Amino acid sequence: MSKYDTPCKNCIFAKYTGITQTDCKLNKLELFKQHNIQIIEAFDEEKEFYVIKNRTCRWFRNDRWIHTNQDIEAQKEYLDQETLTQFQAIVFANDDIKDLDITVDSLLAQLLPPVHITIIRPPYCETSITELVSKGLMLSCQWRVQDIIDPNTPRGSMIDYALDAKPHQYYSVFNAGFEVPEDMFLTIHKVMMEDLQPITILLPNSTNNGLTVSYFLHKILQGHHDCGIEHKLYNNDIIKVDPTTIKKITDICQNFPQ
Repeated sequence: MSKYDTPCKNCIFAKYTGITQTDCKLNKLELFKQHNIQIIEAFDEEKEFYVIKNRTCRWFRNDRWIHTNQDIEAQKEYLDQETLTQFQAIVFANDDIKDLDITVDSLLAQLLPPVHITIIRPPYCETSITELVSKGLMLSCQWRVQDIIDPNTPRGSMIDYALDAKPHQYYSVFNAGFEVPEDMFLTIHKVMMEDLQPITILLPNSTNNGLTVSYFLHKILQGHHDCGIEHKLYNNDIIKVDPTTIKKITDICQNFPQ
């Protein structure tokens, strides 16, 4: 087995007859099979069990899980919460606070809201830091205002600074004034969890809105520093990114403006 495989052996949801695994209590083996993900049989001196090849099973829980002793229906509810994808939204402010209102309000109205919103105040932005902080104080989620002073700071480096402060599973980038479709984050989550499509990066639309990146990938590629993360995807010696995990935001979210 490789480090990318998920053996079911010690998962509390593996269903056994004697020492032989027969199924998954959550029916996830069938889900993996439906999406042509390889499942193999394996054994050791203790058990016979299945292995999910080249995938991390986000539903795997061993007997140290805090909800191990709950009934299966309660466990499913806890799993639904624990496996929700966490998004950080990054918004570039401009000279009009009303534009920021449009974008932030659309983020708060998401069917799956972001857990953190970072407002970046670029150099020469005429909206005052006081106005931006006042906006942050009205938010119902975690928030931060990143004030960029150096006029030579590239856009990508501004994003890096925001992530250094509070990284989450994925981050998405928007310009103030853009209204984010309400199903954007939920759609991405469902594509990954229900359709089992891995996503490392979603490229932005024509107005440079919607760039969505896995923080894991961002960290490995050392962020946008030097040349931008999109360029690094294809020009790096650190990691070879599976091209099937690179998509456009407009391909995943049908309601997203081109």
